[in-house]
Amino acid sequence: MMIDQETFRLENWEQLKQFRSKMVPDYFLSESIKDQSQIQTEKKEVDKLLLNAIRLCLIKEDFQKLFSYMDMFYFTHSLKLVEKMCE
Repeated sequence: MMIDQETFRLENWEQLKQFRSKMVPDYFLSESIKDQSQIQTEKKEVDKLLLNAIRLCLIKEDFQKLFSYMDMFYFTHSLKLVEKMCE
């Protein structure tokens, strides 16, 4: 959810980051907007955590949680890796 919020901030408020000077009181709001590469890195980290959770579900044979974790992926190559793990 936080990644979705960061994506929203990037899409809607990034232009403010370029135009606000340090003297504007709201500068700190735009200073914390992450760029696209930082958001991609966070998505990859989330995918790594999900892969580990799925691996644990497979070991414990808890298949109900497995599908809910699979819905949370950001990248399709991570989902393909899960397919291979399940086979």
